[in-house]
Amino acid sequence: MSSDVVRPRVRFAPSPTGFLHVGGARTALFNWLYARKYNGVFLLRVEDTDRARSTDESTRAIFEGLEWLGLTWDEEVVFQGANVARHYADAHRLLETGAAYRDFTPASEIERLRAEAEARGDAFKFDRSMAELSDAVVQAKLAAHEPYAIRFKVPDGVTEWNDLVHERIAFPNKDIEDFVILRSDGTPVYNLAVVSDDIDMRVTLVMRGDEPLGGEAVRLAKMTSRRLDREPVSRILGSREFYGRTFALSPATLDPRPDSETVIEAVLAYVDANGGRGRRWRILDVGTGSGCLLV
Repeated sequence: MSSDVVRPRVRFAPSPTGFLHVGGARTALFNWLYARKYNGVFLLRVEDTDRARSTDESTRAIFEGLEWLGLTWDEEVVFQGANVARHYADAHRLLETGAAYRDFTPASEIERLRAEAEARGDAFKFDRSMAELSDAVVQAKLAAHEPYAIRFKVPDGVTEWNDLVHERIAFPNKDIEDFVILRSDGTPVYNLAVVSDDIDMRVTLVMRGDEPLGGEAVRLAKMTSRRLDREPVSRILGSREFYGRTFALSPATLDPRPDSETVIEAVLAYVDANGGRGRRWRILDVGTGSGCLLV
């Protein structure tokens, strides 16, 4: 690889709210193989901002599971919860550039409006006009230390990108409400934190399953990343059918077969046996550690 080519930097970013399952291991495996094949860097980030559900036991289980599989990471582990100050700063950076705005609407009022919409059989969507206040009113509320959330100002038009598997993907922005990126208690929402961390970690390629594609996570992250002046490339792997099934991953549930040369081959065998067969991927040269990902 020539000196002017940027080394690929990929990441596996589990949440320590439970044990490592085979879907997560499969995602980690693809990222690890890609990094090894293309002289890249495999990064591990623990997304522990959900303090109520994250546990030290789950974090240890993730480390032990990856180590047991031989999926070693190349730099120090990044803990998302340690980056809250940067997430806060990035949210205010979007605020300063006009890409976001303060929302002083009490949570109780939003819940009331949401309940009314549900009672009518309508989908609730935040009305931006509720937060359109004059500068004088905003300053008065800030002086009174009234709590506020920061919402991303969804632009008109469409959110689109070129996916390396699905090619062009586009969603109309009119269907997306102005979403919260920083809660009123100063903590970040996932869609801000993940983009902020990917930028800071210099991630060049994002690989994961199809399961967030039909939801808003990818779209919201795409919009946020563009406003933060950096857009990691997304490569979607897997299928909703496969990832909808959860299997605990441990030596008790995933033993290397007698005819397997490596633990990774056993992972592939287990994935094939439990819904992974027939997908748009295959692995070459796994036994040598120089796997080639083809889609």
